Amino acid sequence: PQSFRDGVVQARVHRERDGFIASIKDEDVCHLASIYHNDDSCVLFKPSVRGSYNICYFVEFTTGDKWVVRVLLSPTRNHSSLSMAIWKSLTWPWTAK
Repeated sequence: PQSFRDGVVQARVHRERDGFIASIKDEDVCHLASIYHNDDSCVLFKPSVRGSYNICYFVEFTTGDKWVVRVLLSPTRNHSSLSMAIWKSLTWPWTAK
């Protein structure tokens, strides 16, 4: 993992990362996975796992297929802000804007 020399910067980056993770809803992960799996419904079959650079969600479809949905967690503020902006700008078909 990236080392931080400035504790204030480290705290800010971790706070932004944690906020980004908290903004990801399980049902959104399942819906996104379903779009790429012939619209088959799915459920999370085990808790997500977070590493230094990714968070992985484990989904199982009604067909029995199991996938891992990996979301990039950037260790830098610019990438974290960009990831959040992209996530927020997506047009989710199941939510009204």
